Amino acid sequence: MLIQRQEAEMLTLFIISSLPDEVTLSEAREILLSSGELDRMEIDGYLSDLSRRGQIYIKQGNGTLRQEKYVGITESGKDVAAALSERKPPFRACINKALRQYKKIVCGIDYRIDLVKVAGGSNVEFQMLLSGKTYFSTTLFFSKSMDALRVYNRLDNDPESFYNGVMTVATGEIGYME
Repeated sequence: MLIQRQEAEMLTLFIISSLPDEVTLSEAREILLSSGELDRMEIDGYLSDLSRRGQIYIKQGNGTLRQEKYVGITESGKDVAAALSERKPPFRACINKALRQYKKIVCGIDYRIDLVKVAGGSNVEFQMLLSGKTYFSTTLFFSKSMDALRVYNRLDNDPESFYNGVMTVATGEIGYME
């Protein structure tokens, strides 16, 4: 485990509260693991503790299509996450990674960001994939490698904001991805 248990439970709560809808238990595990901060062997314990406190729910699905257990946030969990985020800023980079995994699982959206050395500088190559096929692609050239690295790190942490910004400028529509 990369962080202490209390912080891990807080991160788990922040991630579950950030999801737009409930997910299956197996999807929740994959999404939480993608944050890069949670121990695979401890995730079920975090979920169980948060459920016991009434901050998230774990329920059995109904009908033939919903045999698996589902995980979601409760009103109490939303309140706790909001109060905690005011006192301690949430783990934004970890939450963004988890939300990217959610979009990959549920919507088929994925991103590839590469930093490539080229003559005279560096390229930052950005690609948005939809169901495994290129949906949007662009390459940014920087003569200074430090600028390229800064942009690469920003895109890697939050590719949605870059895509949203490009589409906002290109279409004139604010909040393109929202």
